Amino acid sequence: DAVPLSLALCEAYLAARGVPCSRAKVVLPAALPAEAAAAQPRLAVAVHSLQEMPLAAVRWWLEALAAARVRHLFVATNTAALEPPAATLRLATDAGEDLLAALEEAGFRLARAHP
Repeated sequence: DAVPLSLALCEAYLAARGVPCSRAKVVLPAALPAEAAAAQPRLAVAVHSLQEMPLAAVRWWLEALAAARVRHLFVATNTAALEPPAATLRLATDAGEDLLAALEEAGFRLARAHP
């Protein structure tokens, strides 16, 4: 996400763990398209952030990942993705906009879902 505190915490975490930039890197949003194209990452991670972002920002991020041919996207939500009793999959922004459709439009498909 583009929250400065989140970016700083991620950078501090990676530094404290001694993770080299060749293995993991925090990228500022403005640099994402170029960084992703150059690095060709296999995995992108969104933890507790997509729901809080405007849908247009989510779509921009997903388009940048798709353009860089990111193969896997790990999304952890701050709400249950599977709603009982029929375990219906639901992934939405805090404003109620459909994130699952945005993910699919960008070329990502659901591989696993856990409550």
